[in-house]
Amino acid sequence: MRCVCVSVPCSCGPVVTPPPRTQVSYTGNLPSTQSSLNAAYSFNFTYDIANIGSPYSPSNGHFIAPVSGIYGLSLAAYMDPRYYVYLDLVLETTPIMHVKTGHYYSGSTNRLYNMGTNFVLANLTAGDHVWPRYAGGSGYLFGEGVSTFSGFLLYQW
Repeated sequence: MRCVCVSVPCSCGPVVTPPPRTQVSYTGNLPSTQSSLNAAYSFNFTYDIANIGSPYSPSNGHFIAPVSGIYGLSLAAYMDPRYYVYLDLVLETTPIMHVKTGHYYSGSTNRLYNMGTNFVLANLTAGDHVWPRYAGGSGYLFGEGVSTFSGFLLYQW
């Protein structure tokens, strides 16, 4: 609201500024191969590329929503063709997205690779935990900076 004073002293109320909007974004990757995976395994994407607003907790490998809103979340899994992996992205106790590796061919190295990736929009409440969970496969997840976990706040409510 804009105040226009026509008399002195001005009788307009205090200027109200909108509250600051929270900025939240995270991307991390696995710098090395993870082995002996099982459903209780805790992935730790400790090689942070971005952790704005500190939503990612390296102590437990969880993305924790600092505010309520709509979040974009992605997960990418990289594997050697000898192996395969199934991962779930879990919100509290419920899987909200699945990733399964599949083959792609790199002509420059004449080699097959497995890559699985997925993206989801999720309605999170402040304090909700989201994390990748091993759901099956060969028991390996390759790192080399290609397997990634990302999350960002799209819209705060």
